[in-house]
Amino acid sequence: MSAVTVDLLIKELSARVDELEANNTALKHAFTATFSCLPAEVTQQTREILREWYELSVKGAPASVVDSFDKSRKEIETVVGSLK
Repeated sequence: MSAVTVDLLIKELSARVDELEANNTALKHAFTATFSCLPAEVTQQTREILREWYELSVKGAPASVVDSFDKSRKEIETVVGSLK
């Protein structure tokens, strides 16, 4: 790649990062406004759900969930295969 192409790619990526940061900030403000209007119980439940989603995205699903999913998928594949 030429230096000009690399410079253009860097500028484009920088612009995209700036756009994502602006969108992220807007979402944070929207979530803050939404949470401030909710009852405390709903806010707590929502935080617990978001925490669980975050842990799943960082740590991955527990082995028992993955095993259960794989078992269900294999059962579905068996049934679909027998229908063909």
